[in-house]
Amino acid sequence: MKAKQKKGSLSVLIVLVIAVVLIVSVTFAAIFRQTNTVQRIFEVSNFSAQSVVWFEKTVSGSPVIVSSAAYTDSYGVKVSIDPSDENYLGNLRAKVLFKGAGVGLVRVRMVEEWSTTSNGVRTVQPYNLSMPYTLDNTYTGSGNKKAWLDNRMNDYCFYYTTPVYSASTSEIPLITGVNMAGLDLGVLPSDTDVHILFETDAVQVNRYQQYWGISALPWTSGVSSTQMELSTVAGS
Repeated sequence: MKAKQKKGSLSVLIVLVIAVVLIVSVTFAAIFRQTNTVQRIFEVSNFSAQSVVWFEKTVSGSPVIVSSAAYTDSYGVKVSIDPSDENYLGNLRAKVLFKGAGVGLVRVRMVEEWSTTSNGVRTVQPYNLSMPYTLDNTYTGSGNKKAWLDNRMNDYCFYYTTPVYSASTSEIPLITGVNMAGLDLGVLPSDTDVHILFETDAVQVNRYQQYWGISALPWTSGVSSTQMELSTVAGS
């Protein structure tokens, strides 16, 4: 009787193991199918969005453009708080290049990191300073507009407050200046380094909930059923 009981328990255990394996197999199969579906949607839309960052200062009445490439490392774009430097924070400028075969929504995530270095050791500082960027056509009022909304207090992002469409590469101006008078730098050590990380992405108008993880657009009366056709960048 004892031998039969053990054999019966072993049979039940084998059945349970097979059932668990089948459940896991079905779960992973569902995940793979879902991933393939997302990829097909993305490829059909053919969206492309990227940030272009540079420094611009006025010399003898004429603008002097300096690429940010020389000041970009693994931490982002390094800016200086010294007005005499060409990568001075006040000279920072940015725009977004967008291209998409469908109607899309654009946002830019910007994160600042303040750090100091002593004896070769880099330390990130917990400074909580709100960068007073001057945005192109800053959003006010309600509804879709050709403007940027500063939503950094909630998710570190700037949102372009109207769906856009452009079959060829087009540009959307973003940062046109920095209000340095509105930034208190007196609390910072003179050797403070500042890095700014830019992350730009675009999604289909009917997919922002899934990709961005938000239930509604963050501007008042924001809808994704209308579009604004962008002007193509010369030469694109």
